[in-house]
Amino acid sequence: MSVPTIAVFLLERFCRDQALVGDILEEFEHRQSRAWLWRQVAVVVLLGLPYGLMKEPPTSGRMPMPV
Repeated sequence: MSVPTIAVFLLERFCRDQALVGDILEEFEHRQSRAWLWRQVAVVVLLGLPYGLMKEPPTSGRMPMPV
């Protein structure tokens, strides 16, 4: 069973700990339960909501022009 792309996006966006994301996805491979995965995603989103909203998108690597 493949991991839902939206679930992975939400985990990466709202979770501060990349190891936790890996653990959740690894456990999903063993359980094969979408209900379990979405429950974990919901908890991560609710607890990480302030972090996910404030997280800056990745930059292009260029320095901004001075004003």
